[in-house]
Amino acid sequence: MKLHRLSATETELHRDNDVIFFSYDTPVAFFQSGKGYFRTDTPFSKTTSRHINTWLAGRKAQVVAQEQVEAFLN
Repeated sequence: MKLHRLSATETELHRDNDVIFFSYDTPVAFFQSGKGYFRTDTPFSKTTSRHINTWLAGRKAQVVAQEQVEAFLN
């Protein structure tokens, strides 16, 4: 695993070929190799929404429950 700080409030956790994106200290989106991008369905602040949209950069992402985003950490 490798932690990559994108900014003071945005972080990526790289695990093998997968990536988990954190806004502040909350995992809110991820990339799963072979399956694509996923984003939380939970409404967070405008800033966190902007972080997610910037991280996805126009890529299509499936919307999943926040619990599924958190479960992907395990």
